[in-house]
Order: sequence, then C-alpha cells, then structure tokens
Amino acid sequence: MEFEVYRGEELKDLLPHIAKLRIEVFKEFPFLYEGTVEEEMPSLKKYFDMNDGLVVVATSDNKIVGLSTGYPLEYESGGG
Repeated sequence: MEFEVYRGEELKDLLPHIAKLRIEVFKEFPFLYEGTVEEEMPSLKKYFDMNDGLVVVATSDNKIVGLSTGYPLEYESGGG
C-alpha cells in the first residue's frame, strides 16, 4: 500500500475518484448515503480551493482504496 499527500491544484484530477470512493464507503451502515459524484463535488472542492487543505490518498495496485481529508479548524468558523 502506498500513501501520498495532495494539496490544492494537485487534487484537481483526483476529485472524481475521491467522490466515488466516499459514495461507496458512505453507502454502508450507519450512513446509508446514496449520493452522486455531482453531489459530492462541492464539498470536495473546498480542499482543492484551500491552500491549507489536504487529502492523504492510500492506493494499492494503482487503485484508490482509502483516504483522509483535513483542513485547519479556522475554516469551520469562517476564519479561512
């Protein structure tokens, strides 16, 4: 398994793949979410737009198998 950190512009091509994985994971209990890639894109776009946002992507055999997202908490209170 490989891990790589992506920020800003580096995420542009990954966003649809990240959206698909999120939909697949959140489809399971307890979330039971049935979203679409189009519905996921606005929330994922913030990581692309922020200088401080990041996504850690786990791959196996060149397939995305996991991810973790993060950004400073100041963005939650409107400070970023």
